[in-house]
Amino acid sequence: MVAEHPPFTYARPDDSYYKCITSNRSDLYWKLVSKGRDKLPPYSDDFKDLITSCLQLEANHRPTMSELMNHPWVVKDIPSHNDLAYEIKQRKN
Repeated sequence: MVAEHPPFTYARPDDSYYKCITSNRSDLYWKLVSKGRDKLPPYSDDFKDLITSCLQLEANHRPTMSELMNHPWVVKDIPSHNDLAYEIKQRKN
């Protein structure tokens, strides 16, 4: 939902996104998926770390549910309703 697209189209070697994942080239993967996002905020390092860990080819290298729930991106501070309303108002002005 954050990226607004799935991590890859097909789990095949000819899919460039999937190829980056299977060859353990997360640097290239994030470069590819970040193209065209010039007007959107960049992906945070915590977000990239979380998604990269979830996309590990070997299942035993992926995080457990407990590790996911305690990941810095998941437990980060969430803005209050008032903070969000203020931010929206500022952007609108």
